[in-house]
Amino acid sequence: MILALVYIAVGVIFYFMQDRLIFHPSPLPAGHQFRIDSPFEEVNVVQADYNVSFVKFPAKGPRKGIVLYFHGNMNNLERYAPMAPLFTSRGYEVWMIDYPGFGKTTGKMSETRLYEDALLMYAYAAKEGEEITIYGRSIGSGVAAYLASVRPSRQLMLETPYYNLTELARSYAPLYPVRMLLKYKLPVNEYLMKVNAPIVIFHGKKDELIPYKQALKLSQVKPGIQLITIAEGKHNDLVNHPVFTNALHRALGN
Repeated sequence: MILALVYIAVGVIFYFMQDRLIFHPSPLPAGHQFRIDSPFEEVNVVQADYNVSFVKFPAKGPRKGIVLYFHGNMNNLERYAPMAPLFTSRGYEVWMIDYPGFGKTTGKMSETRLYEDALLMYAYAAKEGEEITIYGRSIGSGVAAYLASVRPSRQLMLETPYYNLTELARSYAPLYPVRMLLKYKLPVNEYLMKVNAPIVIFHGKKDELIPYKQALKLSQVKPGIQLITIAEGKHNDLVNHPVFTNALHRALGN
């Protein structure tokens, strides 16, 4: 009886606390000056009752295209800004967005809202008339995959992705009906089936947060998906491995 009560209590806690378990934002006041070492331009799009914040990192040299970068589930875009030179040094402008509750982006978090903000940033980028590459890291893989499934792009790149949030949650809580409990689905596998652009996945075999088998399974949802395996890579250190950086630069075309 006690075990049953504990089981139910943990399930209830998970259901009502899942936003805090999945997302770990660091909000910033509207007047905050971003602490970013690279040159950037801040963009704030004011909607009816919330703000969408993203930054643009200019390309070094002639611009070859735009990379829309969807970051992980921690802090805000200040944490991920150091990744921009991976692209800007190769001639790509990088646009990096914050999710609801992250940084200066305000409003209520939801899966629908994540997609709406991604579409908004894409619409602004499309006006530039450049080729668009869509890049998703960790939790951002679901947002990036969705966007690439409904909008044209030069290619889709996913770093340390999950198959879908249900599969990922099941790997942590195999005894619970996670499909019923989860408010967020982010079905990367389903979205990839609808993506017409080339798809590249980067994942480390020693990833301690999202198991490598998630990426392996994801790479098999349809023919043609390229999986770059970083043998010693963990969840947050792929940038330190030449296998990753070299493969990324090849995928960028240089």
